[in-house]
Amino acid sequence: MTPSTLALLLLTLVTGVVATWLGWRGRRLDHAPICRGCGFDLTGVVPEGKTCPECGSGLARPKAIREGRRRRIWPLVALGLALTGVPLSLLGITGYASLTGDNLTRYMPVGALLTQARHGNPEAITNAGRELVARLKAGDLSDTQKQKVIGAILDIQGDPAVPWDESLGDFIEDSRISGDLDDALYQRFLNQAMVFEFATRPIIAAGDPVPVSVTKAQDRVGSGSAIYAHIEIRELGAGNSSFLQQERFVRGRSGGLTRSTNVAGYMFSAWGSASGTSGGTTTQYLSRQPQEALTLGPQTLEIEYTVQGQLYVLGRPPTFFADSDKGRDCSARIGFEVAPEGQRDLELVPQSEEMNTRLVREVGVQARCFEGRQTTGISGMMISFDFSHLPVPLAHDVFVVVGDSELRVGSVQQNAADRAQPAAARRWGFETGLGQSLFSGENPSVTVILRPNLDLALDRPDLLGLYDGEVSFSDIRIERR
Repeated sequence: MTPSTLALLLLTLVTGVVATWLGWRGRRLDHAPICRGCGFDLTGVVPEGKTCPECGSGLARPKAIREGRRRRIWPLVALGLALTGVPLSLLGITGYASLTGDNLTRYMPVGALLTQARHGNPEAITNAGRELVARLKAGDLSDTQKQKVIGAILDIQGDPAVPWDESLGDFIEDSRISGDLDDALYQRFLNQAMVFEFATRPIIAAGDPVPVSVTKAQDRVGSGSAIYAHIEIRELGAGNSSFLQQERFVRGRSGGLTRSTNVAGYMFSAWGSASGTSGGTTTQYLSRQPQEALTLGPQTLEIEYTVQGQLYVLGRPPTFFADSDKGRDCSARIGFEVAPEGQRDLELVPQSEEMNTRLVREVGVQARCFEGRQTTGISGMMISFDFSHLPVPLAHDVFVVVGDSELRVGSVQQNAADRAQPAAARRWGFETGLGQSLFSGENPSVTVILRPNLDLALDRPDLLGLYDGEVSFSDIRIERR
């Protein structure tokens, strides 16, 4: 029981007690003297009389006489008893459940379970969802109740502000299996299965790119769901400037940035359940605007997009429904400010020998060569970094020294690790395309150099700093695979 529910029950209980007392006390009809013991009208008896002629009670005692006859208000008494009985019964049942450990959701009507699923705490939502699934499998729900539950769960799923539990998704999946969910409603479930969030820099200098990231923030699915979602950007811009036709940058296999002009259409994927066993991707839309395109001051980034969900089962093609609404139209608004040229919200950490030494010590670098693959026959080298203890943010090009030449093989964009939290594995890497044939000797090694690149930092909405120094990692042993 949530604190708000407990407070509501206590308030109802107090209201019921007060209403019962007022109804029992009744409404005063006149100002006649009345014997408090038997209710006899003492008009003409007092003040001379000392005893009640009806019951013999002494009238000289304090409060022996009350003023006015009263008539009880029985509807108010009934209302008060009802208001008192409901919270007392619920509190009693809750106390019984707490003492015995019994799950009382199995006694709740369907409407109460749906209310608990929308407004309860996480444990209550889980209990409600599991009970609904159990009743569905046991055949205890009528067709009308099934459709009512399906509609309520889809409404909950479509509101990202309402907590979600995978048991609710299980009800939808089981309803689909039992034939109680048509294609249109199931497509709605797929389209609402992922929640996306957009972001940009809070302050952008005039003439700098306007980076936009879209992230899969939630998986509102069942415990056995495997879903793809295709997101298509229909409109992206600020003020009178549309970014869709402006250039953007996409990351290639080598880790470098490649220019492109087509922004719409990105595939996001998730596998598993809402409890955390799911995966996904983040894509940056990097739209470089001319200096005069956006005026100084507050701006609003407007995004219109469509989400289309697809069911994915391993070894089978994604499921589409030809006769249903395939897309869910969504929108997002993000505020940011355009500052004068050069006034960037980007912290530049100055280079120092001390920081260079620390980076060499705390950033683990690995280089692995692999032979030609069975499918492509391509050999190459993988360079990876461990940023678990990264002390400063990086936005650096990666170079590898081969003989007398330096070859750019990719880039890194990483924020500093949170020192307040226990270090977690943050290994990140990319394939360089450099094969082991470039390196001679039994135990070849390589030198990896990181050089700062301001454009890389500006192309990331979440990267608000940059270490303005070059870092060299020498004698990195090349492992063979």
